[in-house]
Parts: sequence; C-alpha cells; structure tokens
Amino acid sequence: MDNYFDASYTRIDIPARISPQLLESIQKKCSNCIKEMDSDYVLDMQKVANLYSATLALIMHIYKLVCLMKGSLSMVNVNENVARALMSLRIDEKIPHYESLWDYELEKAGARAMSA
Repeated sequence: MDNYFDASYTRIDIPARISPQLLESIQKKCSNCIKEMDSDYVLDMQKVANLYSATLALIMHIYKLVCLMKGSLSMVNVNENVARALMSLRIDEKIPHYESLWDYELEKAGARAMSA
C-alpha cells in the first residue's frame, strides 16, 4: 500500500486470522518493528474481516509495546464489523481507527498544520 504524504510512521499488516499456536511468533515479529521512541505506528487491518481473540491479543500486545515506547498507535482499513467490535470493547477509546490510510494521513497532516 502506498503512503500518500510521508512515511513518518511504521505500518504493520495484521493477518486475516491468527491461530493461537502462531500468536507468539507473530507477536515477536511485530515487537521487532517497534523500536523507536516517540514514533507513530499504524496497524493495517485490511485483511481482518472479524475480530477474533488471537487478533485482539496481538493488537493489545502491540498497544502495550507502543505505550512503553511513548509512541502513538492507530488502525487503518477497519471494516464495519471490526469497528463495531472495537467500540463494544471500548478499544476505540485508546486506539483510534480510520476507514482508510488516506483518512489517517489527512488527519495527521491536518494536525501537523495546526501545530505549526
């Protein structure tokens, strides 16, 4: 997927479905991506049609690591089913989500312009 404005964030693709047996190895791969303090991270949820427990565990693992690194975390390409699940679990209060990468980058560019 293309970055529309700049690549000032790290995009992490979330698999469509994660088996519990593979969760730990996927968590380790994602942990290797989260290394810089004060960085922006984006979870690309394009392949995720429904939110299952292993996917939720991965998201919360990444959220915890990003918080420890004092970074920010957002989700993009979140479909309606997943958005409803995030709202019902109140995860959307901690991790903002966007329908597309374009929406995320527009908001980020707007926030940068307002702080300048």
